[in-house]
Amino acid sequence: MKQHLVWMLACVAAPSTAHATDTGWSGLDQEISSLAATLQTTNPTTPKVGGYIVAALDYEADPADFDDANDNGIVDPGEVSEGDDTLGWSFRYVRLQVTGDLGHDYSYNVSFELGGGTASVRDAHADWKVTDGVSMRWGRYKVPFARSALVSDTKLLFLQRTRIADMNGVRDLGTMITGQFDKLTVILNVQNGADGPTDELLYNARATFGLLGDGVGMVEGAYGAGDSAGLSVGGAVGDYSGVDDGVRWIFDAAFTAGQFALFGEVAGYGEDIGDSTPWDLTASFLFADVWEVAARYEDYDMDDSRQGDSSYSVGLNRYIAGHDIKWQLQYQRVDTDFEADGVGFDRDIVSLGLVVAF
Repeated sequence: MKQHLVWMLACVAAPSTAHATDTGWSGLDQEISSLAATLQTTNPTTPKVGGYIVAALDYEADPADFDDANDNGIVDPGEVSEGDDTLGWSFRYVRLQVTGDLGHDYSYNVSFELGGGTASVRDAHADWKVTDGVSMRWGRYKVPFARSALVSDTKLLFLQRTRIADMNGVRDLGTMITGQFDKLTVILNVQNGADGPTDELLYNARATFGLLGDGVGMVEGAYGAGDSAGLSVGGAVGDYSGVDDGVRWIFDAAFTAGQFALFGEVAGYGEDIGDSTPWDLTASFLFADVWEVAARYEDYDMDDSRQGDSSYSVGLNRYIAGHDIKWQLQYQRVDTDFEADGVGFDRDIVSLGLVVAF
């Protein structure tokens, strides 16, 4: 309908420009573009629909077979066997997102995950611009703790996040206040926590500072970083009051310089929420403008765990339309000292994924 209206207006304007030169027609094109832009902004509260699809082909060699494990997941001798190789496609994400500006300094964001075959709510929050540089969020959103968990699914270097990101990438109901002061960003957050809407709450505070240049945007890797160097450092501390020792902390740093990118993080968890200090380091190099090679090492600080003690990954990305369309090829090795009935839990996984954002 809007396009029809634009061309109707263009036809009205056409007689006065029938004798126009090439420059005149160029001016008419500019007028039409201006009219289209005006029509699109006439009603800024109109919902905007977007989303993304991430699908991958995965191959895993000799995975451990847990089919005979107890219902509670405890592995006893004789209940684990070496399984067959696996090969097949799966959805990592199928996300549908609806956003909008309500005016009066209020906006909203609602997103659904469809990858499992049924729709489940991921984010559902309203944002209020309190004043310049200060905003409040109210609803369901990711815990603002680890930078690696807050980067968009489409802007990752690898198909999977770090283990630290997975541990801290949960969503919960609550409210947070964000203050942007030049190169410093401060977030104060309170959410329901693991016990839901009862008397125990999850608290945390996070601060990020652009230490060099304009800092580093919320994206992994060197693609789109520009030639100048940027460095962002951040940290957070939190506590869940539902347990005796629910304190957690994290420190992270992201650096880019032309074709190079480097990211590292280290976290600590209290006795009642893991009692561990995992860390990881990621490096990447962009070449020929659209190819990026990456490597990552992670220390899970989880000795004798069936989930692994450490892992390393290598990957190659091909950007078709930036992070909106890209291919990702990667290999991941997960090492562990844990064994059951002589079967090891080491894992070798090769994946080829396609990311499409719309």
